Amino acid sequence: MNHKKLSVFLIALNILGICCLIYFAIPLILNDSAVPNPDAMLPLERWDGGGAALTLGLLPLTAVNILGVIFIARGQLKKSVRALFMLPSVLCTLLVVYYMLLSFNVIPGFFPKIPVAKVALLDHETQAESCCLVYDDGKYLTIDEFECDPIQIYTADDSCFESYIDDDTVRNRLNHIQLTDESGAPVEADEKIRSLMNCAARELEHDLWLFQIIRDGKDDFVFVKLNVNWSDPCDLYRYDPGKDTLVHLCRWQNADFKGIRVLQEWEESD
Repeated sequence: MNHKKLSVFLIALNILGICCLIYFAIPLILNDSAVPNPDAMLPLERWDGGGAALTLGLLPLTAVNILGVIFIARGQLKKSVRALFMLPSVLCTLLVVYYMLLSFNVIPGFFPKIPVAKVALLDHETQAESCCLVYDDGKYLTIDEFECDPIQIYTADDSCFESYIDDDTVRNRLNHIQLTDESGAPVEADEKIRSLMNCAARELEHDLWLFQIIRDGKDDFVFVKLNVNWSDPCDLYRYDPGKDTLVHLCRWQNADFKGIRVLQEWEESD
């Protein structure tokens, strides 16, 4: 391969690297929390998938940029100008550092966000307890133990929801309402619970294998486990009775719900 063909090949690789950098950086910067493939082996939010892709692509992008500095327009451009080929890898490095800060909460309060609740969880396998401070952006920070609010946990029977496919989308049908409390005693559903469960059937686009209602005073929350291969995603929602909708608060893996302490006073929407 002569020098001209090599230069063209390296230019094409650098352009491809820049396109990939832009594509994966956008959801990371915008903190996009959508889950494009919820039934995948490792369901990731868009920001998380973008950050992971940038982390994996950092070394290849750096290598291509270095080759561009060495071989593209050699003898025609000054070294200082050719050094501009390193800008994509420098930007990618900064984005990877940003992603690490987001993922591991290295600097609490580094990003403006509002704490909405403290949540106590149990590892599904080891039963080890962990406590989290949940923020309004869906992220959480591991914290020390805390005193939970007095709550009631109602668990839906496995036969309550039935999943089906409609237009390539997983949807749920509410067959009936059958709830039990933590002691296994049956619970009579009030009007708010009926509205909540109908809302869940309408909005949750996943096959469910656990559905729990957490009643904390006037606030109702929903804790669900999704039926996903090789993974155990668990989602916590707040029910907004005014808008008759579920508001997603946070996601964990392989966890059982234990307790909650509400930190934010939610106003019911009209």
